[in-house]
Amino acid sequence: MSETEADGQRGYCILPDGTKVDEWDYFRENWDKVPSEK
Repeated sequence: MSETEADGQRGYCILPDGTKVDEWDYFRENWDKVPSEK
């Protein structure tokens, strides 16, 4: 989901519990949990 705000466009993720989080904040907090390709 994305929204246009005064400082530009922002992307959001809606988590299964209904929480709305900034997509880049979520990525930065969880990037190390993604399995790596080998």
